[in-house]
Amino acid sequence: MLLPQYPPVRADRAANRALSRAAFTLMEMMVVVAIIIILIGISVPLVINYWNNSKIDATRAKIQSIQNAAQTFQMKNGRWPQSVQELTVKDQYGNEPVLRDPQDITDSWGNPIVIDPAQGDQARPLIYSQGPNGQGPRIDNTK
Repeated sequence: MLLPQYPPVRADRAANRALSRAAFTLMEMMVVVAIIIILIGISVPLVINYWNNSKIDATRAKIQSIQNAAQTFQMKNGRWPQSVQELTVKDQYGNEPVLRDPQDITDSWGNPIVIDPAQGDQARPLIYSQGPNGQGPRIDNTK
């Protein structure tokens, strides 16, 4: 008489252990999701702050460009421009405008950049942006 062959017990336990670890538990998944949410919560404000600072830097670069254009205008016409729009039109002699791109006279938020000759010193007018919401804080060419 032949006896039935049974697999060794040790192999059976190993197979059961492998099957029980084939998927993640709900607790493990919740821990991973919690870690991802914490990382997003930390990184989003940093990215938004970096993005806002880059817009401020781009606006300062535009203000410097307008400052240079205003100096060129002053050398050509013997006076400072009264507004940024004066830099985008042909001068009294028919020469090309100092600034050709209309985007050059707006800040990074789409607000117009302002030239205020009354608030500047004797050497140059004050050129500024009214900031992200158009009401401040002001970003100017004095810094």
